[in-house]
Amino acid sequence: TNHDDENNTPEYNMLAWTIGLLLGGAVLGLAFPKNSHLPSPTWQILSNVIGFTYFLAWSLSFYPQIFLNRQRKTTRGLSVDFCVLNVLGYICYTVYTTNFYWNESVIEAYKDKNSGGSMMGDDTDENNPSEKGQIT
Repeated sequence: TNHDDENNTPEYNMLAWTIGLLLGGAVLGLAFPKNSHLPSPTWQILSNVIGFTYFLAWSLSFYPQIFLNRQRKTTRGLSVDFCVLNVLGYICYTVYTTNFYWNESVIEAYKDKNSGGSMMGDDTDENNPSEKGQIT
């Protein structure tokens, strides 16, 4: 039982989560298509790994508060302002991001100002804000 107590320390949990995030970001970054506009395969892979690690860290950052509220059976200490502003921020970010995917006039205006270049990112750009808004 002493070994179990050692594995339940905040330091151990932080290390485990950090390693999990880095491994998850590496796996997803290697598995998904790369940004072909970057100068070399090394930069393409590095960009993907960093991007997916960030995506996972940001996604998972919302869950501890949910678990803590459930464990304590209260939302005491959770700022209502944070929740309201977070939802508003995600709504605005979702509208902004989805315009680059589906609004032809925005896409054409961007191409005109950027010598025909595309602003298209990857699927995490589009899905991430709406997922976080739902969690908030």
